[in-house]
Amino acid sequence: MASFLHLPNEIVSEIAGQVMPEDIENFSLTSHNVYAVALPLLEEHRELKKRYSAFANLEKAEFDGNRLEMSEFSANSTSIFAPGDSISTLLTEVLANQRVAPYIKELRFSESESMVPDPSNERHEHIPYTQEQTTLFKQTLSIYVLPSKLEKWIEVLESGAEDPIIYLLLILLPDLNSIKFEQCSNIAYDLQQMVQRIKTDCIPGIPILSHLERVNLQYDDYFGEVNRSRTDLTCPIDYLAFLATLPSLKSLYGQHIGTYGGPHDFSCLLPRSSNITDLGFKLCNLSLEQMGDLLQGLKALRTFHYISDTYYGEDGQEIESWNPAGMCKLLSKYAQQSLEVLDLRSKQKPVGPIQDLRNFAVLKELTLSFSIFQVPELGHWQILTSQLPVSIKKLVLHGLGSEKIPLLDLMRLIQEVVHFKPERFPSLEKLCLCSTLNLAGIIQVADKMREMCGGVGIEIWFTQEK
Repeated sequence: MASFLHLPNEIVSEIAGQVMPEDIENFSLTSHNVYAVALPLLEEHRELKKRYSAFANLEKAEFDGNRLEMSEFSANSTSIFAPGDSISTLLTEVLANQRVAPYIKELRFSESESMVPDPSNERHEHIPYTQEQTTLFKQTLSIYVLPSKLEKWIEVLESGAEDPIIYLLLILLPDLNSIKFEQCSNIAYDLQQMVQRIKTDCIPGIPILSHLERVNLQYDDYFGEVNRSRTDLTCPIDYLAFLATLPSLKSLYGQHIGTYGGPHDFSCLLPRSSNITDLGFKLCNLSLEQMGDLLQGLKALRTFHYISDTYYGEDGQEIESWNPAGMCKLLSKYAQQSLEVLDLRSKQKPVGPIQDLRNFAVLKELTLSFSIFQVPELGHWQILTSQLPVSIKKLVLHGLGSEKIPLLDLMRLIQEVVHFKPERFPSLEKLCLCSTLNLAGIIQVADKMREMCGGVGIEIWFTQEK
């Protein structure tokens, strides 16, 4: 019996054509002959990967400042997309070459503009469909849409709307891993209806978003004002509940999401039913009740970020919405045995001191605003060292070096941490102090701090906040 290495080149070529994109490079290394036969496919693989996977590793850009900003992305990436590429062009290319679809891992949508994976961050206007595109799209719709529903879909397509194009992409991109909505994209609101319509109007058994793991929602800061009258739109907080029901979703991040006192409906999210493990909000006006209703639906939350801001009422008075103690109480209730990374930050004065941190069983990384530990009758350092969980390995403190937190308090904090490390938090390895002011004052005592921390196995470093 002939071995694989002795198969005719025609059969090897046929086998190579069936290899998944992520495996073609390893397959081509099987032998010199296989490499020669698979070389055209290997070159195509590299070109498609370069063109369509530019955003494959984009997760939380523009969220917590620890990853590349979009303005920085263009300087670190290359792409052959040119301004004018639209989502219809993307669909045309997917239909023209069946090998394209597996390479598209992320889509990005913006208000009135559809974005294809393009690290140059160029805006891509929706352009009219050509006659050839319209014919191709009609043929594709006839394959997937039920005959009784087809006429309506074609009518929408001929109107120039992008909805049918997005429907088809959701159907034809089985490996779509991430979706990012920017500038309050209407598509973010419509996605729930799109998924439901595909289920009712298309042939049964089509997998929709079955591999979607990450969703990033970035609304405009004026969201509440411009859309408060839009009664046809899903409330943003309710939309979060829908996303949480997607079985494959693991990471959900939002910016400027809020209900501004309005009601919310989480009836679609059953207790401990969601697979989300990574959850984050930046500048979101969410109540503790809304947050609790969302957290109760998660099976095992591992990472939680909440970066707050100062909010003002109609009378111009500051609204006391920053309640880290209440937030920790909720997290302790719903994620006490699973939470590994916690990030709570705000420039706003907290409603009360933080509590319940010691309840977390596996918490390893902690990023906090130092004001969280502010209690008039006690020192910051006393509250901090009494709250750190035994499992903590990395501690990052923001808002240091201000007039409210003098260097003397900072030195006492370090002394307290060093003193109690062996007994209360033996796993602590790294301590980062982030100052809102010039680091000159801290540098005066930096060597002393490093010496103290180094003696108990803690690496300490200092950074200046933007």
